[in-house]
Amino acid sequence: MQFFLQAVLDGILLGGVYATLALGISLAYGIMDVINWAAGETLMLGMYLAFVLISSFGMDPYATIFVTFPVMFALGFFMQKFMLNGIMVRSGHFAGHNVLLFTAGFSYIASSLISIFFGTLTKSAVVPYANSSISFGNFVAPLTKLVSCIIAVGATLILFLFIHRSEIGRAIRATSQDRDTAKLMGINSNLMFCIGFALSFALLGLTASLLIPYFPITPYIGATFSFKAFIIVVVGGKGNIMGALTGGMFVGLVEKVFGSMVNDSFAQILVFCLLILVLLVRPDGLLSGRHEG
Repeated sequence: MQFFLQAVLDGILLGGVYATLALGISLAYGIMDVINWAAGETLMLGMYLAFVLISSFGMDPYATIFVTFPVMFALGFFMQKFMLNGIMVRSGHFAGHNVLLFTAGFSYIASSLISIFFGTLTKSAVVPYANSSISFGNFVAPLTKLVSCIIAVGATLILFLFIHRSEIGRAIRATSQDRDTAKLMGINSNLMFCIGFALSFALLGLTASLLIPYFPITPYIGATFSFKAFIIVVVGGKGNIMGALTGGMFVGLVEKVFGSMVNDSFAQILVFCLLILVLLVRPDGLLSGRHEG
């Protein structure tokens, strides 16, 4: 029982970080109804940025959030304003397909450039407190994973309040629900797309800083995280912030509990089976009834 509960604790700590990862995809998908296929590679770029800040400038991993978040926000805003908005306007009904192809190309370029400049060997950040842990009775929580989970959950709640309480947040929600009506109400939908896409990139930058203390990186790590993030988005419901948190926790629990009880391969099979089950039974997500709007 103790072994099982320890696995549950590990799953919760991992699931919190998975939530911010999924939000990076869910926001863009929920607002613009397009899929950012380069989400994993965007996360990878953020992790390499954090790695450089740690290894070259001696920054604390969690202090890199103050760099990765705004830098990735700026990258997302630039990409949406000067590239994707034009593609979406000119493509009409094929906007989703063309954006998917564009981001797929961007993902290839990003991983290729990183492999050229940093090589293909696995790299890990040197963190002084990497082996530190906190005990809760008979249970142990690695310090890095605990801090990352707390920050991730806090960021998710802040985003929830921003989307539901701020004027920009309400404008984003209005645009996601009905673009034409939002335009009639004086909302600049293109600007809302830029802010939404920039926020999705910024969240991936935040997740990069949360993962870098304990997760090794390669130029091709993005594909693994993209797959998990899409599963979490499907489970929680697109554009649903609390759904992303719930889905992230659920996937983290499945991975850690069944990975510890059986093996990691079996756990990944179960995660994929979960995706199929949700698509068959509740394709809009487990929390689709609790719409963010």
